Amino acid sequence: LKALGLTKGRAGTIKDMTACPGTDTCKLGTSSSRGLAFGLQKHLEEKGKLRPEIESLKIKMSGCYNSCGQHHLADIGFYGVARKKDGRDVPHFQVVLGGRWSQEEGSYGLPITAVTSKSVPALVDKLTDHYSANREGEETFHAYIKRIGKKEAKALIDEFRAIPDYDDAPEYYQDWFDHRAYSTGDKGVGECAGEVVTLFELEIGKADFEYFDGQVALDEKKYDEAIEYATKSMLAAAGALVKVQNKDVRGDDEIRKEFSERYSNNGLFADKFARYLYDALDSKRAASDENARRTLQEAQLFIEEVHASRDRAAAAVETKTN
Repeated sequence: LKALGLTKGRAGTIKDMTACPGTDTCKLGTSSSRGLAFGLQKHLEEKGKLRPEIESLKIKMSGCYNSCGQHHLADIGFYGVARKKDGRDVPHFQVVLGGRWSQEEGSYGLPITAVTSKSVPALVDKLTDHYSANREGEETFHAYIKRIGKKEAKALIDEFRAIPDYDDAPEYYQDWFDHRAYSTGDKGVGECAGEVVTLFELEIGKADFEYFDGQVALDEKKYDEAIEYATKSMLAAAGALVKVQNKDVRGDDEIRKEFSERYSNNGLFADKFARYLYDALDSKRAASDENARRTLQEAQLFIEEVHASRDRAAAAVETKTN
């Protein structure tokens, strides 16, 4: 067993990670969760002996937002998403912090933001070091994340959102242990004009900010504001998608109309996610913790579908052109 490298003794430690097959074998996989697990495990082993409070943490990852890797029930969780820069696909992972699975209790972690896949090891180092240096007494990671809140947690990992230029760091445009250019399909790169890509990224950034403000409002028990921010984030994301085809669209009503005609009515946007937007706009939801959490969860999934739908629409245009 030692000759085969099977005596590392990782069981029950931070290096004993849970990962679904991801892009290795699953057609729904967006990023390589298994590759990330191997890469992160190697990184942690190279660090040598870890402090006890870090050694006992649990890390789980899924290749997409479906929870096969149980990323939502871990101290530090990741699920695969895709982003673009200058027309190139870049593998990312959404960071989910402070999930709980012990004491016969399940508590979902807090979705914070998406970071580049190759920056995850450095991100884990920063998070665990900060936890170790700032925990109060025997405070668990779950309690620590709950105490510092989303604002401070996001501030800790904001630096890992940056995507370097391709010429400076081409490895960021590849998935773990894969030397090919990363892609979410077979459409190639550069299918959109540079100006449109820039506009989309600017507009989808507004949706991310609205979503984050909603999470903060939820923490502060301002449930009506959380629902409003979540609805605005979906509308902003829909607007970002519409402006890929019509950058002159203006106003909420026009965005909804164009979104329906260009995307949800022709199969380029999944109907179940489109209904999240319509329901939020058409119904007056009571200001409650349950409704606020539900609307924010729907907004998160809606924004991810916007990214996926944009890629499908671009592929359809490319195919038609060819």
